[in-house]
Amino acid sequence: MRVKLGVVLWAVVVSLFAFSTIGEARELTWQEVALELMSPACPGRTVLDCPSGEGNQLRTLVKQKVAEGWTKKQIIDYFVSIYGEEYRASPPAKGFYLLAWIVPFMAIGVGAVVVLLVMRVWRKKGKIADETESEGIPEENISALSEKLDEELKKFDY
Repeated sequence: MRVKLGVVLWAVVVSLFAFSTIGEARELTWQEVALELMSPACPGRTVLDCPSGEGNQLRTLVKQKVAEGWTKKQIIDYFVSIYGEEYRASPPAKGFYLLAWIVPFMAIGVGAVVVLLVMRVWRKKGKIADETESEGIPEENISALSEKLDEELKKFDY
C-alpha cells in the first residue's frame, strides 16, 4: 500500500514539475502583453484592440520590448510608470486593488446565503399554511356556507 502511494505521489510531483517548466519555456508574445494594457487613446479598449494611430504606435512599442527580451511584468510596469495604474486591463491583486478581486465573490456568496435563508423561511411558512389548510372547514359550517354561496350566486343570475 505504501509503495503504491509513493509511486502515485512521485508521479504527481513529476507531472507538476513538467507542467510548470512548459509554461516557462513558452515564448512571450506581444499580443499577451497588449491584452493586459488599456489604451490611453481609445477609452475602454486594450492596446491590442485600439484602432487609432496611437494604438498602432503602442503596439509597435510593445513588439519592440518583447523583441528586446523584456518580461511581461517589465513591459506592463513600464507602461504603468508612463500612463498610470488605471491603464492596466485588470487591477493588480495587491493592496487596495485586492478589493476589486474579492468583493464580487463576497457579494455572490452573501447573495447566495440570503437566497437560501429566504427560501428556508418561505418553506417554513408553506408548511404552516399547509397545516392550517389541512384542518379544513368544520362539517357543521359546510352546509351554512353552501347555502350562503347559493344565495350569492342567485343574485348574479339574470
